[in-house]
Amino acid sequence: MMVAKHQSGGPLVLGVRGWWKYYSNRHVHPDRADNYGKTPLSCDIVFEHDGVVKTLCRREEVNPDKPDNAGLTPLSYAAQNGHDGVTALLLSHKAVAPSTV
Repeated sequence: MMVAKHQSGGPLVLGVRGWWKYYSNRHVHPDRADNYGKTPLSCDIVFEHDGVVKTLCRREEVNPDKPDNAGLTPLSYAAQNGHDGVTALLLSHKAVAPSTV
């Protein structure tokens, strides 16, 4: 589950489908970074939302190689957390540079 901030300021807990619906219904850009530079793709990799990761990787407007403020990319998070399937998916993407791990 992910926790988002509800417009009232309180936390909003969502499942994988709910998280995707939350972004889609609010017309939030799927590659928009938070204050730490983390994108939805990076967060979904960390929280093992593989279905959302696959959906985001298919979107043209999502940069799967975008580093956060610490210089870590989605590939870095996938590799460091042992997400072999997501790591392979990212490595197969033409925009991902393997040197960014």
